Amino acid sequence: MPTEQRRDLLVDEWLRYAANDELNAASILEHRDGTPAGVCFLAQQTAEKLLKALLIERTGAYDRIHNLRALLEQVEHTGVEVPSGIRSAAIELNPHYITTRYVADIPIESYTWDDATDAFNAVRTIKQFVLSTLGR
Repeated sequence: MPTEQRRDLLVDEWLRYAANDELNAASILEHRDGTPAGVCFLAQQTAEKLLKALLIERTGAYDRIHNLRALLEQVEHTGVEVPSGIRSAAIELNPHYITTRYVADIPIESYTWDDATDAFNAVRTIKQFVLSTLGR
């Protein structure tokens, strides 16, 4: 387990990476200079990094997984109460990791700008929850 100082640095680093993904998603969404699938993927990645930052702060560790629902379960095991709206946002974002990265049943061309906006709003909800829980 990392020292408290090292843990704080790791949390800050994960939050910085999450902010970077969020910034890129926001830019694509605003300028339409990318794809809706790209925004959805970046939104899922932002949420994943935010939840891992929270897990590091609470436990000093995180699992190398991409499943947001599983990460939220781990957060709950640390004693954090996860509101149903956060769980819903994670459920919405969870599929975007696989469907935007791998050839799947859902072609990436089927993603719309409405899907991208919904994903971006969902990650903003998770961000508020994480930052509030971290006291930031």
